[in-house]
Formats: sequence, structure tokens, C-alpha cells
Amino acid sequence: MKRTKVLRELLAQKRLLVKPSGFDALSAKIIEQAGFKVMGATGYGISSTLLGKPDAGFLTLTEVCHGHTTHGRSHPPPHYL
Repeated sequence: MKRTKVLRELLAQKRLLVKPSGFDALSAKIIEQAGFKVMGATGYGISSTLLGKPDAGFLTLTEVCHGHTTHGRSHPPPHYL
């Protein structure tokens, strides 16, 4: 089933949907193993992981996209938002 369809079904349930945010593939795996149905990423988390600096415009768009791509593809559901 497509991730978009699953996400629509989760949202249609009209229930609270907790969305923890990770910052790399390892944190994504931990969130998955904890049983969350969805997850996201944070700019601060990606910036501090890659550069050790806050999210203050130090990352290029390419680096941010790469961080989100590896984070989102590192695991099956929970679904990445």
C-alpha cells in the first residue's frame, strides 16, 4: 500500500497522532522500533548532526534534502512527514 494512502487513513481516524522527530537513520530506526506510526525530521537535528551547529542557515539546500532523504528512506513505516 502506498505511504500516502496509509497516511490518509491514519488522519481519517480523527485520533491523536504523535509524530516524533528524528535527525538521522539511527534515530529513525529507534522511532520505528518504539512503535510510532509516523515520524518527521527537524532542521535543527539535521544541522547539529551534520555540522555540530544550530539550524541557523549553515546547511545548503542540498544537505537538508540529503538529510531528509536518508532519514525517510532508512526504514519502512512509520510514515515520514
